[in-house]
Amino acid sequence: MLLNDRGQNYKSQRARWPAAGRHLLAHFDDHQVVVYMVQPADLAEYASTHGEFGESAAGDDGIVWWTPSVLAGAAICRQRKCCERVTLLAITMERISFEAILKKAASADFDPAVYPDEKAWRRAQVASAVRVSWRPDSEPDGRETSRYALHVGLLGKAAAHFSQGGWIRAITDASTLVDPIGALTGSAFDELMLPAQRHYLLDDTIARRIGLR
Repeated sequence: MLLNDRGQNYKSQRARWPAAGRHLLAHFDDHQVVVYMVQPADLAEYASTHGEFGESAAGDDGIVWWTPSVLAGAAICRQRKCCERVTLLAITMERISFEAILKKAASADFDPAVYPDEKAWRRAQVASAVRVSWRPDSEPDGRETSRYALHVGLLGKAAAHFSQGGWIRAITDASTLVDPIGALTGSAFDELMLPAQRHYLLDDTIARRIGLR
């Protein structure tokens, strides 16, 4: 089962990752994939126990955001811990569900490589309850990289479905990853163990839709 192994060495993984550009790196097997999200500690505790959130998991913007990047998720969690009690959650979902969500996505920001003009982009947003955004991935110490990680947002009925356990196979408290990652410096990164992150291949139609290039 995913997340049950002790992970892989960060240094050896980093050597295989691209240094720059948009890349979908994720922890997955033949059937399932793991994404990471940050939630208030009390809601995270409920979710990890019940396999659903019991209420809306959306943030102040009304969107449920998650990312396949464990380092991006950990960085967001450390940033928010400065002013609130939050927990990093690992959400396991079926790959078929993950790809079905991406197939319906619209870019959060105008991307001229995806849309011919801003009108087409706005129409795509109106027709979709899924948003995708590419943001700088993180080093273990929180520094931004030139490699970009995918972030996925769910709105409206999609957000409600997810909050009620839709698409979710398991919810795991991944907070034990956050403090050890943030406390490491220099050569200590060489000993860091992380869930294996490798290239997740998508068919060309989905890749173009989410701006993967």
